[in-house]
Amino acid sequence: MPITHHEEMTPVLPPRVLPIPLYNPLHHLCLFPHSLSPTPRTVRSSPLSSQPSIMSDQQRPTAQTPPESSPTVTQAIRFLTATAMGAALLFLSGITLTGSLIFLIIVTPALILFSPVLVPAGIVMFLVMAGFLFSGGCGVAAVAALSWVYSYVSGKHPPGSDRMDYVRMRIADKARDMKERATAQGA
Repeated sequence: MPITHHEEMTPVLPPRVLPIPLYNPLHHLCLFPHSLSPTPRTVRSSPLSSQPSIMSDQQRPTAQTPPESSPTVTQAIRFLTATAMGAALLFLSGITLTGSLIFLIIVTPALILFSPVLVPAGIVMFLVMAGFLFSGGCGVAAVAALSWVYSYVSGKHPPGSDRMDYVRMRIADKARDMKERATAQGA
């Protein structure tokens, strides 16, 4: 069959697919608060498509959405301030990274030359700092323990004093039981 010039020029359009809206009971109740039954629907075929589409028998009122408001002056100032601060901090972090890398490149030969002295010195410094931190921690723990004991002895009830009283009573009960057993077996 020969193709005519008119048939070549007409474009073939794909069939139009319309979305099928799903029934949402909450949406229906918001639009029709006076009615609890859903709007009846019928399936009709569109002449432009081969797919059936769902249509309503009666027109539904559409919910009015508030018009989109433009940002306020305060929001614009906040946005500009945050952008300026973020750009400044990003710039400073880049400068810091660049300076650190340049310093490391310059100092690397000195570190390699002095490494026989610097490595043992670093180990000694680490051990000295660890010792100071450990002794400081022990001093803080001793002061806290002495403070707790002083509060306990002076009659204030610091946290954990109830458990301490319970343990003291249990130890006293066991000691009394052991004394009674010893006197019973010795007599």
